[in-house]
Amino acid sequence: NYPNLELWYKLDPERDDEYYYNRFAVQITTNLVDADRSTFRSGDTADQFRLMLDVEDLPVLEVSYILTNQAEVNQLTNGSAGVIEFYLRLEEGAPKLLERHLMACLFTKDLDRFVLRAAWIPVLFEDQIPLHIQEALCMLGQLESYDLTGYVILDAVQRRVADFITQIQTFGNNFEAARIALEPSFGNTYCYYYFFRSLQATDYIDDQSGSVN
Repeated sequence: NYPNLELWYKLDPERDDEYYYNRFAVQITTNLVDADRSTFRSGDTADQFRLMLDVEDLPVLEVSYILTNQAEVNQLTNGSAGVIEFYLRLEEGAPKLLERHLMACLFTKDLDRFVLRAAWIPVLFEDQIPLHIQEALCMLGQLESYDLTGYVILDAVQRRVADFITQIQTFGNNFEAARIALEPSFGNTYCYYYFFRSLQATDYIDDQSGSVN
């Protein structure tokens, strides 16, 4: 590809690394780093180069999505780079990123990571917290004694989640019976999704017995 010098100069205004990127390149490898600035390095061949992109420069490239592997996600969201935390400091784009992150945590049943960002929920949803997020918070309150102070949760949601937890415990080790019996009343709730919509056991279900801890 013809070198996009206008873009690269934004990352390298002093043109210290122009030797690396001022060339026709068939492959540009990008690595996110937590550094003083973005830098460029040689690739494996003369028609390649590597961009070591500082997280502070993500807005320069107008990045909307990051495709990476799970290990890198863990590092970027929990480690020193703190990509999500960086975007939360921006005036634009942060709400959409945070909402997608919270929904992804619920979808993958990663409630540990969900809790890490839960403090932003009242700020993100000023009018009303989405129903499934309310249900997830109530479930954490019931099962993990998570402090719900500061969250506006409907009384009906709290009663429904409490009812679900009470009923599921009555089935003891009969996990399959609980799945069938509770679906008509709770099949559209996050609680039911968390416990029953996957073949994989959750943290709250004993792998051997299927009973709720």
